[in-house]
Amino acid sequence: MGAKGKVELQDNLKLWYYPPQPSPLYHQAPSPDRFFAHPLLMWMPYKLWKVKEVCPNPSCGGTQLTGAGLHKRARRVFDVDRIYTMVTETLTCAKCKASHVSWSQAVLQQLDLARRSEFRVIMTQK
Repeated sequence: MGAKGKVELQDNLKLWYYPPQPSPLYHQAPSPDRFFAHPLLMWMPYKLWKVKEVCPNPSCGGTQLTGAGLHKRARRVFDVDRIYTMVTETLTCAKCKASHVSWSQAVLQQLDLARRSEFRVIMTQK
């Protein structure tokens, strides 16, 4: 929480966050918390790595995209061996006012190979 009581991003961001796992109690039935505590992937290349992304609209002439906060929707990802939640940031163009999410192909294609390889998700339609 920030100074004004609003949720704010921390400065020390990382890609993965793991919820605390409940301690196993072997003399009781398992708690549902154990089954619903999933890792979180925060895909925020602009905020995390300070990468410079440009607007994919050709009429903008390479105007740099700027951060506009977290995207309003989280996605649940079904991996081969686990389930996790993924959130991303929204980037906007100052010239055409278009918004782009950081997991879009237009943004991902601008990343260098090392950072692009951190995003091992194949996005499908809703």
